[in-house]
Amino acid sequence: MKKKTFKKLKLFLLCMTVCLFSMTKSYCQDISSTATNFEDSFKSADGYSGNLADYSGYNTSSGNNFHQQMASGVLRVKSQYKRHQKITPFYASAGNVVTFEMTFQIEGTLVANQNIFSFGLKNILEGVSTSPTAANSMFVRIKVTDDNKLEVQDKPNAASSIISDTNVCTLTIKYFVGSDRLKSRIKAKLINGLTSSGWIDYGWSDNGTYEALTGGGAYMSFGSGPALGTSTAIPILKIDNYKFTAQTKDNLGAISGTGDPGIIQLGTNNINTGTAWSTQVLPTATDRVFIFNKPSAFIDSASALKTYAYIYIDENSKLEVRSLKKLTINDFDIDGQLDIVSGGFKEGNFKIGTAPLSDYNTKITLDNTQDLLTIAPGGFILRQNTLFCRFYDPDGLGNGPHWDSYNGTNWIYDAAFPAETTDYSSQNIVFNAQNHTSQLDQNSTFNDIYILDGKKMVLSANGKITANNLYVYDNTDSEHTIIWGGSLIVNGTSEGNISYQRYLGTDNWYLVSSPVIGQDIDTFVSAEGLASGTNINNMGLASYDNTSAAWSYYQSGASGTGSFALGSGRSIKSSTAGNNINFTGTMPVENVSIAITSNTNGYNLVGNPYPSNIAANTAADSSNNILTVNTSILSEATLWMWNQATNTYDVINQASSSMDIAPAQGFFVETSGSNTLSITEAMQSHQSSDSFQRLSNERPEISLVLSDGENTRGTDIYYIDGTTTGFDNGYDSTTFGGADNSFSIYTHLVANSNGEDLAIQSLPNSDLDTMIIPVGITAAAGEQISISANAINLSEGVNIYLEDKNDNSFTLLDSTSTFTTTPDEDLNGIGRFYIHTTATALSYNQVNLTNVSMYLVDRNLTITGVHTANASVRVYDLVGKEVVNTSFEGTGLNKIELPILTTGIYVVQLETQMEAISKKIIIKK
Repeated sequence: MKKKTFKKLKLFLLCMTVCLFSMTKSYCQDISSTATNFEDSFKSADGYSGNLADYSGYNTSSGNNFHQQMASGVLRVKSQYKRHQKITPFYASAGNVVTFEMTFQIEGTLVANQNIFSFGLKNILEGVSTSPTAANSMFVRIKVTDDNKLEVQDKPNAASSIISDTNVCTLTIKYFVGSDRLKSRIKAKLINGLTSSGWIDYGWSDNGTYEALTGGGAYMSFGSGPALGTSTAIPILKIDNYKFTAQTKDNLGAISGTGDPGIIQLGTNNINTGTAWSTQVLPTATDRVFIFNKPSAFIDSASALKTYAYIYIDENSKLEVRSLKKLTINDFDIDGQLDIVSGGFKEGNFKIGTAPLSDYNTKITLDNTQDLLTIAPGGFILRQNTLFCRFYDPDGLGNGPHWDSYNGTNWIYDAAFPAETTDYSSQNIVFNAQNHTSQLDQNSTFNDIYILDGKKMVLSANGKITANNLYVYDNTDSEHTIIWGGSLIVNGTSEGNISYQRYLGTDNWYLVSSPVIGQDIDTFVSAEGLASGTNINNMGLASYDNTSAAWSYYQSGASGTGSFALGSGRSIKSSTAGNNINFTGTMPVENVSIAITSNTNGYNLVGNPYPSNIAANTAADSSNNILTVNTSILSEATLWMWNQATNTYDVINQASSSMDIAPAQGFFVETSGSNTLSITEAMQSHQSSDSFQRLSNERPEISLVLSDGENTRGTDIYYIDGTTTGFDNGYDSTTFGGADNSFSIYTHLVANSNGEDLAIQSLPNSDLDTMIIPVGITAAAGEQISISANAINLSEGVNIYLEDKNDNSFTLLDSTSTFTTTPDEDLNGIGRFYIHTTATALSYNQVNLTNVSMYLVDRNLTITGVHTANASVRVYDLVGKEVVNTSFEGTGLNKIELPILTTGIYVVQLETQMEAISKKIIIKK
């Protein structure tokens, strides 16, 4: 017998055991409880123990009625050539199956190579000889072979011994009714004891029969055959019961009963094509589908969701599932092969039957290498390299999430997870647990993740999960994955919605961006408890308008605002501290392009578009980082992030320590035209927390800190081999210029300055004592300020001095000393303070002109770096004509007002007693 489902096999063995146990009495169990209006069966309850002709539902074609007797619920047929007709006609329509089932037993020795009996539609069966052959496909016969074995329509069973009197046999015949005769089939199978013939398969040869069955109805008959001989004694064919299942039509033409719906695969091998089926349309969820003689049947539709009431695959057929979103089969028989192709298989997308999850120990397993199935009703198909999360009560202690896994031999239920390693890259993970009950809180890599209907995957704040693909099976859910501040990377396909939660520790302003696609802004504002502004209509959500260099606030009661654009930044303020904000939508799994413009000031508020960290600079990722990828379209390779704790902007460039931008984090970039900022999947990573990371390094650094007792500001100086005293893009960064700042500290370039205020300045890591660094301060008069320095990895003996030109003083800045002053007037710019790094005593001798800068600010020629002594300045046009000749006493910052000059290029010559330098300047209108 071919392989069957465990459930059906157990049921069949149970039935057969009952039959054999009761054979001395009635040869079969009482079946009266299973009879319906559409199933006619012989049973002792009918009260007929005499002639079959007296049974109201049937008649015979022979007058010798005494050879058919009813006794103890068993019809005994002792003679040949007796016809029995069901009087009530059967009716069917396309997609229906007329089914006949008979349970019988043989007693005595039969005549070899002869028919026991034949069954068919009356108008065909009565028109053929009493020894019909397989050439006529409208009937089925049971025959005794030469070696005394049973066969059905020339298809022997698999028994290795002759017929046994103890064998209870079952004959099943199905007339599959297609959309026409050519799309119809007759199938029959004989089960003889513990063996099966498998299914025969024939087309319909008579169109009149098809029209009768689908029109006015057809009559079905069966008759005994010559294998029984002519004796009235033995052998005997004992028919325990037979029944028909189909639609019926009464004398008035009314049709009743649903019959046994079924559709046969015909034509093309692709079962996802309408022309593949006998009805010429695709099966629906209530259809029973049958595959016969199709060794290459397949389905290849990654987006299809298929549900069948029943599916059968005969021994000569194979159904290959190459790709499919989901398949649910409520009942099935497989005599052939169901082949799940590894490349197209989605974990958990096959569900068989409706058994409860508590039966998981009989669930389906798919061998990862051989595609072999062990199947039980109610199971999910899982590969043996799968971790399965389910929600159940294993020991009466209450429902909860539990993990199951395969140990190489069998399934371990409620297995420990995670295991010792965090690398599950060869394993799949399937979620069948309720939401919030089984959080992933480790850093793990999986092959594919599958979330079954109505279930959810939850990542804790520590959860960092990487997967090739993420699949879900119910896209109507608002969320399938919940990330509580953790990190998720999906390299390939991601289905369904994720909900990303970011924690706002205070009620200060933050910069954020949506890490999902499709989060509606109006819905977000109404749900997240945002603050209200002093203008009653202003809400605590704003975009940055670089045309007006101002914030554009969301207005209370607004509607139709649309969704957050991927990679677009916002400022946000919660009404209370410690609030969690949530973004819900689909997960981006492609590179993201963000349009940025120059407009008035060139600053654009953008953000991390992924629910994972992205690398900002080369220290975080040597090539796949924002600054490196976008250097050519940025005014400078710098990112500005708002720091709510210090109420100022943190600056990141290539000289910064390793920087990764957290999910849902917004930041500013600057561009000089209309360009596209690229943030790629390759930039993604997992980090130890959801904030920016500063990793230790060994380079020399100085951090200058300005404080007024309430606020602090800082600027950084890095000493890096390969940098210069001029502007090094990616290593020197200006302060954020998109907003006013009334309290700040910054530096200017040591050489060739154009007047930029620098938040980060990188200098060569040599000859530190030759580089004097201009320090600029913005502070109000009358407020005491202090300046301190934090030094890291400076060479032994090198000290940091702050020079104050106001009183010609030098203050050592170390761990125990700071500079303090109360300015008499507002401070705004450079010229007063300078940083010296030296191991020798300082003096006011003439400085070397190497580090002198000359640049224009309006009509003022600004000269920095000449701290003492006299210097002369001459300005020449390009034909050599002198247009300016003046001198000044060096004070570190000197400004010389130029006369009105025509637009063009000029040469400035600066000369002291020791040396002279020249530089070109451009005068514009």
